[in-house]
Amino acid sequence: KKLAIRFGKSWNDLDDFKRIFWKLRSPIAEYCMEHWKEDWFFGYQCLNGCNPRMIQRCKQLPENFPVTADMVQSSMASKTTLNKELQAGNIYLLDYSIMDGIPANTIKGKLQYIAAPICLLYQHPDDGLIPIAIQLEQSPGLETPIFLPKDAPLAWLFAKMWVRHSEFQVFQLLSHLLRTHLVVEVFCVATLRQLPAVHPIYKLLAPHLRYTLEINCRGRTQLISANGIFKRVVSTGGDGLLILA
Repeated sequence: KKLAIRFGKSWNDLDDFKRIFWKLRSPIAEYCMEHWKEDWFFGYQCLNGCNPRMIQRCKQLPENFPVTADMVQSSMASKTTLNKELQAGNIYLLDYSIMDGIPANTIKGKLQYIAAPICLLYQHPDDGLIPIAIQLEQSPGLETPIFLPKDAPLAWLFAKMWVRHSEFQVFQLLSHLLRTHLVVEVFCVATLRQLPAVHPIYKLLAPHLRYTLEINCRGRTQLISANGIFKRVVSTGGDGLLILA
């Protein structure tokens, strides 16, 4: 009940995120709360967070991501350039083009926003993997600026937050729901229907399939149903959920 009350209120300040740690505290959670705004931690989570499958080495910048060497020179190590680092294999890309065109959910009468960001990262010799440029839409233009670390601190922070927002959508609906829960359900049903309990493959799979159907049924009724949590609080809830997944 207390958790429901915490999440039921509006979040009007970044410090409001501390509400989620009223009970479920851990050294890792506390560390994340302390460092989540920092560029090096953003890069760390790209490799060690919930969805490290998205990051790719970049040898050539996409045509729809017009980052210039001058834009990111201040983020480079001394005596190097963007082109040199591209050739050296030290530039990486997060491209959430899969989010482009996904219809946004309407929550409490307000149409939500869904970004389809492209994020450029650099393996800095001293600072580690850090973001150096972010574009929030797939089509460049005057209304789609490229955000840089040298921009106003809140502008850069919000750009990183929108990348994380897209990561959440892709991870929860594709990597987690579809490629974990729903794919395993196929094997679970086939095993229960086709293999006798004495079959060696049944014995091998049974411990891993325990509760699979139960948790998937809960997910369908509580998370992705017409009145589920995704429809009520997530930007891709409703039609967007079905298209993305």
